Amino acid sequence: MQQIAIKLDHYIGEANEKHSTWRLK
Repeated sequence: MQQIAIKLDHYIGEANEKHSTWRLK
């Protein structure tokens, strides 16, 4: 389960460069 979270975080990290307003934490 944690591996999925890591992959999601990595994917969001790449997407965050294009969409800096994707993850608002």
